[in-house]
Amino acid sequence: MKKTSKISTVFLIEKDGKYLFQKRRNANIYGDFYVLPAGHVEVGEKALDAVKRELYEELGIQVAEDDILFKMVEHGEEITVFFFEIKKYLGDIQNKEPDKHIDVCFLSPTDSRVHPMVQKEIECVKNGIAFMDVSAAEIKASVKRRSARAILISKDKKLVLLKRIKNGQTYYVTPGGGIEDNETSLQALIRELKEETGSDILSSRFLFHFEDEEKPNSVDFYLCYEALRDIPTGLEWIKMNAPDNQYEIIEVSPDEVDALDIKPTVLKEKLISLFKENL
Repeated sequence: MKKTSKISTVFLIEKDGKYLFQKRRNANIYGDFYVLPAGHVEVGEKALDAVKRELYEELGIQVAEDDILFKMVEHGEEITVFFFEIKKYLGDIQNKEPDKHIDVCFLSPTDSRVHPMVQKEIECVKNGIAFMDVSAAEIKASVKRRSARAILISKDKKLVLLKRIKNGQTYYVTPGGGIEDNETSLQALIRELKEETGSDILSSRFLFHFEDEEKPNSVDFYLCYEALRDIPTGLEWIKMNAPDNQYEIIEVSPDEVDALDIKPTVLKEKLISLFKENL
């Protein structure tokens, strides 16, 4: 049997063809999507006891052991997951951990707000198919990451880029990053610029939306003019600056920018053209 470091329980609570889902507050691999309620089994705790404890702690409901139906177990490299169906419960479902979850509600298992991986997970559990035997990596890869990036023009009328050296390759990207829960794309961009470049912006203007099918990413691009620049505040400078994964902030003139390998390649000419047009 594979060695595991964590044991988790996942709960299927169905009502009128819909399932109970939670939307987590801190974005993780599931991002803004809804997922099934779940909890960890503590050291020395039985899985059934963990189910009863977690359902009360997270949702405020009480469940008798006879109303907990074991469905299946999955063994991963670092985690074992037990799936249970809750046949009935006492109490009204509520969000008892608002610091962890933004919302708790019943949704169709095929609702677009439910993470595609979770949709597949429900289908597998209902049909007794080992979920980890399906191509979970492919499902995860199909989920678009929402982000915002800037054509950032410095006070010296140069384009601010991040020079990346990764796995022996050197290339350049516009600054920006992922959109978190409860953020607009512009709010996310302002935060990311401060974290990645230390920049405060004087003004901004939405330019265009780009669907990157290779990553896949869903990106909003803005034209921004820099007002001030200080020391970047993001953890990227600690986490990303390693021998095989580095980046630095650079400024390039209109004459220099054409020679750079700017990613994504399909947008290079468009980004350069917009930079030069808006000096």
